[in-house]
Amino acid sequence: MEAAYGKGNGEQELELGGELAIGVTDRMQIVAEVPFVLVDPDDGPQHNGLGDITMGFQYNLVQGPDFSFGVRSGFVIPSGDEDRDLGGGQFVWEPNLLGALRVGQSEIYAGVGGEVHTGNGDPNAFTYTISGAYPWRQLIGSVDLSGTVSGDAHEIYLAPGLWWNVVDYLQSGIGVPIGLTSDSVDVQIKTLLVFEFF
Repeated sequence: MEAAYGKGNGEQELELGGELAIGVTDRMQIVAEVPFVLVDPDDGPQHNGLGDITMGFQYNLVQGPDFSFGVRSGFVIPSGDEDRDLGGGQFVWEPNLLGALRVGQSEIYAGVGGEVHTGNGDPNAFTYTISGAYPWRQLIGSVDLSGTVSGDAHEIYLAPGLWWNVVDYLQSGIGVPIGLTSDSVDVQIKTLLVFEFF
């Protein structure tokens, strides 16, 4: 489960999402995410409802104790009402290459990918991210640098975060993405609650 709050571009937005990831094999997962979105524009009425649903899969081509490399393919389904700012109004394909490296107790993650939009809406985009995590007792500190280049716009975020391993099958986390460019959203807060079922 995820909750994300953002403020910028003339509106405030709160998104509550549920994500289900199922391991088909030890190398492959299928994923589905269903969001509920609340949008509060500065100069209009508030809207809320179902957002755009995302479905996809991830497959690790290389999987070892200290290194993994894989591909992920996501598909955004325009289920949110575009006229009420609840969705983008077009199908989006999101291909990604992902890597993970363990160095001592720390972990480093990196990814590059894109957003391929259908129709005459938003331009296609290039995305990238690199992040690190380090555990301390039941806590895990993390920092994430991510960006999206789309047309003339370039959004970059630096997101410090903190995870808490409540018990073996339950994690809770919070992150605060900080926009580093004029195209980035002004204020964001993200919280996560992760359940693992065996």
